[in-house]
Amino acid sequence: MIGQRLKRLREEKGLTQQQLADELHLTYHAVSGYERNKSEPDDEILINIATYFHVSSDYLLGLSDMRNPTFKGENKMINMMKELNEEDRKSVQEVCEILIKRFKEGYEKK
Repeated sequence: MIGQRLKRLREEKGLTQQQLADELHLTYHAVSGYERNKSEPDDEILINIATYFHVSSDYLLGLSDMRNPTFKGENKMINMMKELNEEDRKSVQEVCEILIKRFKEGYEKK
């Protein structure tokens, strides 16, 4: 799993494997091996990769689809949304979008 996600993150930043290797003080072969799932980074390197791309190690390992959980209540909100039917989920999403827009507008005025 880490290979696909690492490659996607690298490509989103517009980096070559060599450029990423240079950024993380790794070899080209190490990055290539990780992306092809031929080898796995040790814990320290995994943390460095996650830090560099601002994602969680759980995301890199495929344990979570959230790149970077932003607050402690996030999982609780996701579980609550799963309990709703599709129509109610859409309604909650619309309300959230309105609230987020209002909060952003408030921050921009300051």
